[in-house]
Amino acid sequence: AKKIRLQSNFYTDGVYNLFSDREANLWLSNFRGAFKITNLAFENYRRKDGLFDDEVTALLECGDGTIVFGHYRGLSFLKNNRFRTVEFNSNRQAAEIDLRVLDLCQDQKGNIWAAVSQYGILKLSPDLRIKWYKDFSSFPKSDSFSSLVIDKEGTIWAAIDRYLFKFHPD
Repeated sequence: AKKIRLQSNFYTDGVYNLFSDREANLWLSNFRGAFKITNLAFENYRRKDGLFDDEVTALLECGDGTIVFGHYRGLSFLKNNRFRTVEFNSNRQAAEIDLRVLDLCQDQKGNIWAAVSQYGILKLSPDLRIKWYKDFSSFPKSDSFSSLVIDKEGTIWAAIDRYLFKFHPD
């Protein structure tokens, strides 16, 4: 095993998320950005390159080849070497709650779903409309949504610190 670290031109030690895209590139993310390994050469993506923020805590490749990056308070989309970003506007003060995207998936209709730490589950439609799923009175503020997946029937499974939820978005 070979350790890939700062000495290997990697921006930082440690990785939070990784996946391999359909072109066999390996994508990694952490608090310093997102990285793509192609033929063992690094390609770095950061805020200065068009990301919403340097901190990248989740990655997803959509069916059309778009790469989605999850951040604190927003998302970035990379398609055809161009970035676009979406910021989350919440009705609660940022100091009160963590809005960090911890996992992403896409449903059959093209909606992007995100597990957003203490805020809940976000649905982003293809036309960029945001809908939140969480009843704040039911959970302690410290509970964190960390992972989600959509099964073949379209049911969404969401993991939170002490619970597993199964729901249909309708």
